[in-house]
Amino acid sequence: VKFNSGIVQVTLFKNDAPVAERLTFVDRKDALEITVKDLKPVYGANSQMDLSFDVREGDKPVMGSYSLSIIDVERLGSAASDEGHILSNLLLTSDLRGVIEHPEYYFDKTQANAEKHLNLLLMTQGWRRFKWKEVIEGTYTKPVFNPEVGLSVSGIITSHNDKPYANAKALIMTTLGGVTTADTLTDNNGAFIFDRMSFPDKTAFVIRASKESGGRSVKTTFNIEPPVTHRTAPLVVAPFDLLKVSENGKKQYQAAFMHHQEGLRIREVEIKAEQKRHVRNSTNLNGPGVADQVIKGEQLESSISIIDYLSKYVNGVIMERGLLSFTRNGVDINGRRPSIMFVWNGIPVDQDYIENISVNEVDAVEVLKSTSFNSVYGMEGMGGVVIITTKMGMDLQKPYNALGVSVIRPKGFTIQREFYQPKFSIIFQ
Repeated sequence: VKFNSGIVQVTLFKNDAPVAERLTFVDRKDALEITVKDLKPVYGANSQMDLSFDVREGDKPVMGSYSLSIIDVERLGSAASDEGHILSNLLLTSDLRGVIEHPEYYFDKTQANAEKHLNLLLMTQGWRRFKWKEVIEGTYTKPVFNPEVGLSVSGIITSHNDKPYANAKALIMTTLGGVTTADTLTDNNGAFIFDRMSFPDKTAFVIRASKESGGRSVKTTFNIEPPVTHRTAPLVVAPFDLLKVSENGKKQYQAAFMHHQEGLRIREVEIKAEQKRHVRNSTNLNGPGVADQVIKGEQLESSISIIDYLSKYVNGVIMERGLLSFTRNGVDINGRRPSIMFVWNGIPVDQDYIENISVNEVDAVEVLKSTSFNSVYGMEGMGGVVIITTKMGMDLQKPYNALGVSVIRPKGFTIQREFYQPKFSIIFQ
């Protein structure tokens, strides 16, 4: 039997009962040997550093992805080597209780007594007790959550009265990297899952569900992770007398007018017109279409979601910590801008809910950025308000109106971005 490098637990049994137990450390001498080449003793300020590395396991070169950190040992002092490293964490400290002082010492090949001291460490801090009777009888507690080995899409297939369908068929399809499909069956509780997946954020999946008999009059409910709750400190506004401010402003206006007698008073012009209402069925508290910007539904057709359109085409909108906000808004004591308030058909909802609304269902989006418009929504609207009105009746055209077909855009991996990297081509003496 071959054991990998790391801690091994050895237990002696007699009549299915443990008699003795201890921990030991297996070192297979399989650590990678990394050699740094072309390293100069001194580098000038802002000078370019060209390094090459030779990574081997024994006599064989090893291909892989590696990271490099450069620290100032003189500035950090002993702290630079007292905190351990990745190897000591994976093979030693993660299996022991308590604080292990200088864990990197036990992996230092230059220390002659490191192996002896490691053995003493395992006989002291490595001591623990197991209830072997429960392990042998198989009565140990089953983990509530399984290890995550990738992203997943899961849910439950039920009737419209929430009765679960066992052995119902769920088929998933996406156009990511070409048309890809997979199918599975539900368990006795109507639950299904597609796991071990990898996809970028906002990828659209089509789920087609059907009963065991083939009927498609079913309801699919997806398991969606709850959004992270963001707590912000309340904005404290000093009390002031609005009436006094208004009176002072009136006096200032009258004083300014009296000092400019050379001005001409023109004849009053009265404009009679009715403001054009852009949005039918709008729940805007300022009135339909009374907003800083009105986005019609057809303008959204080129975007994958409402959030995608707002972040790309509405001026002053930025994404911070996964939440949209306006750049004109200041930050609170935590350095965060107030997030945008979303209203869907008159109902305040969070941003995650908006991300799952199909753009084909939207009639119009009203954006309220100025204080004169969003003040009617109180403190909730201080960060700006986005009002979504969906289509009604004959105007509603869903992209998938077949029975048993649903669309979901789960949270996936963030697409890698390449940031600015300065080129230190100029050498300063």
